[in-house]
Amino acid sequence: VCGAPHARMLFGIDYIGRMYGDYATRLAAQPPERRDDPVGDWQAGRLARFGCPWDDTLATEMMTGQWTIDPTPPWMQFPLDLPFTPVRYLPFNGPTAVPDWVHEPPKRPRVCLTLGMTAREVLGGDLFSTAQMLQALAELDIELVATLDAGQLAELDTLPDNVRVTDFVPLNDLLPSCSAIVHHGGAGT
Repeated sequence: VCGAPHARMLFGIDYIGRMYGDYATRLAAQPPERRDDPVGDWQAGRLARFGCPWDDTLATEMMTGQWTIDPTPPWMQFPLDLPFTPVRYLPFNGPTAVPDWVHEPPKRPRVCLTLGMTAREVLGGDLFSTAQMLQALAELDIELVATLDAGQLAELDTLPDNVRVTDFVPLNDLLPSCSAIVHHGGAGT
């Protein structure tokens, strides 16, 4: 529409591509007099702010880009008729010192507990009770590595004996030594 090439960069499964494909198919199946297109109206309004005209023939391209950069493994992708450029995820946590104990074989099964950073940094707190989770795992014969910050630690009365606390440790370094992970299901985890 504006003459510039554009791509989408996914961070997970392409729900937008899937939903828009279903939407466009259902819209095209409607009789012409019933083809109200609220998505097209929304796009036209957004483009008008930049002085670009809306073109119905470019609707799919406007929603899904001219191509998509996709880090999702092929077995997790939706079967979409869209141009994709596959890329492989490479973990990078910035310059981080990894504690020596991470690379030592654990004496008991090691379990990682991570609640992610988004809830802490963006939402102002965890979505779950850290104390209740630690208590639920306290009786297990495991080494529980809990990634907790100072605020989360301050909310705890006691720390079970099987818990090792660290504020942050790169998961790509920690997880190879773990038997399991307890997490919140976030995009970065």
